[in-house]
This record gives sequence, structure tokens and C-alpha cells, in this order.
Amino acid sequence: MPTVGYGTTKYPDGRKVSLEDLPITEEKACEYLTHELLWCEGVIDFHVKPAVNQNQFDALVSFVYNLGSGNFCGSTLLKNLNAYDFTGAAAEFDKWVWAKGKKLAGLEKRRRAEKELFLAVE
Repeated sequence: MPTVGYGTTKYPDGRKVSLEDLPITEEKACEYLTHELLWCEGVIDFHVKPAVNQNQFDALVSFVYNLGSGNFCGSTLLKNLNAYDFTGAAAEFDKWVWAKGKKLAGLEKRRRAEKELFLAVE
């Protein structure tokens, strides 16, 4: 899937990023990232029932940014979290390390960082 900037797959107007698109500036990349992060924050605010601390919120935003709202909303991570099973929710990060049937070191590293942030005491 083509991306631009910091992993943007869709422009703020809804168009999908394509390989034919022109390069963007650092300023545009930051603008697109801000737009996407606000959207991810809205997903968390709408779907997560228990109060979470800032570290947990930030880990969840990273997860949604990388995997999309559909994967998050259908995940056992969210199910456990909304059942107030924070330990069970944290364990679910470890499962999201596969792409096209292969376990990827980069995804393992990302999920480990998200899990550590989720579990970190403020």
C-alpha cells in the first residue's frame, strides 16, 4: 500500500495515496500526520469505555494509526480493554506482528514498544 509522509495512506480529502503522487514537503507530512492522529484519537475516545492513562491512550493511538480502526474495533485487545482486563489487553499487542503470513521483526518491535508504553506507569 503506497504511503506518503509518515505513513499516510489517505489524504485529508479522502483520496488514496498512489505511487504516481508527487513528493510532499516536511510541513505537509506533519499536517497529514496531525490529521490522522486526530482521527485515531477520535476512534479511541469513541470505542474505549474505561478511563485510560496518557501512556495507554498514546499506545492505542499508535496501534490504530498502524492497523486501522477496523482491526482495532474488531480486536480482542479492545474487547479485553472494555471488559476492564488491562493485562489481557496488553497481551494482545503481541499478536499483531504478522503481515501476509509472515512474522515481521519491525512489527514485533513496534508492538513491543506499544505494549511497554501501555503498561508504563505515569
